[in-house]
Amino acid sequence: MHPLARMDGKTCLVTGANRGIGKVVAMELARLGARVIVAARSRPKLEAACLEIQARGHGEVQGVCIDLASRASIHAAVEQLSVHLKRLDVLVNNAATIPPGYATTADGVEAQFAVNHLGPFLLTNLLLPRLQAAPHARVVNVSSNAHFRARLEADMLAGPSPAAGAAYRKQQRYKATKLANVMFTYALARRMRGTTVSVNAVRPGTINTRLVNDFLRPFGFLRWLFLFNTTSRGAAPIVRLAADAALEGITGCYFDRFRERRSSLDSYDELLQERLWQRSAQLTGLECEIPEE
Repeated sequence: MHPLARMDGKTCLVTGANRGIGKVVAMELARLGARVIVAARSRPKLEAACLEIQARGHGEVQGVCIDLASRASIHAAVEQLSVHLKRLDVLVNNAATIPPGYATTADGVEAQFAVNHLGPFLLTNLLLPRLQAAPHARVVNVSSNAHFRARLEADMLAGPSPAAGAAYRKQQRYKATKLANVMFTYALARRMRGTTVSVNAVRPGTINTRLVNDFLRPFGFLRWLFLFNTTSRGAAPIVRLAADAALEGITGCYFDRFRERRSSLDSYDELLQERLWQRSAQLTGLECEIPEE
C-alpha cells in the first residue's frame, strides 16, 4: 500500500459515519487534512461523532442528517449541502442496515433495499454536479463478498416490494443489496467515462461491527471468528480508495480489500445493470437520469 497523499483543500462525505467503519474512515480522512462531512440519521449520534472526529483529526468536520430510507431526507440534505458545497472530492457510500425483520419505509419500499441501495443511488446522483466540479472526484461504494452468493430479487427489477406476510430472508436480502451496490458501481462508472469522476466498489473485509454481527447471528459461533477484526482494519481499504494517489483515474473496479479482483458473474451483466438502474430511478423519482453512453 502506497503512503496516502495529504487531502488538504478536499471535501469528503461519508455516510454512516457516526459509528463503526464509517466513523474510522471519516477520522482518517480528517487526519489527512480533508474537510469531512459526516452523514448519519440520528442527530445526537451525529453531533457526538463530529466532536470525536474533530478531536482526533486535523481537518474541518461538519455533520449532515441523512436518513437513507427517506427520499425527502436525502433531497433535503443535498439542498442543505448545496448552499455552501461548491465541489465534492470524495463520496463514500458506507451506510447499510440489516433490520431484525421485514419492514418498509415511508416511501413504501422494503427497508434493506431502500437503505443499502436506493438511498446511495439517489444521493450519488443528486451530488454528481458537485462531484463533477472537482478535479479528480472519487465515489467509493462499500460492498461485500456476500454478493457472490446473491441474485437480484424480483422486486428490485419490477413489481412491488415483498408482502409483509411473505417469507423474508434478511441475510439473502442483504446479499442481494450488496450485489446491487456492485452493479450500480459499474453502471455509474460507464456513465462517467470521459469525466473527472471515478467510481469503485470495495469489500472492507469481515469486521467485528454490529452489522456483521446481525448478519452472522444465525450462524452462531462464526461471529466469534471475527472478534479481533477491528474497524480500523475495515476502514483501511476504503481510505486507500479515497486517498491513494496511485489509484487516480482507476474506475469501474471491484476491490477485495487492497486488491482488485473480479466480482460475481451476474454483476457484469449490463442488461441487468440497466434494468436495475431504471428501476432505481423509478423508485427514487430521479428525474434527471444520466443516460448510458
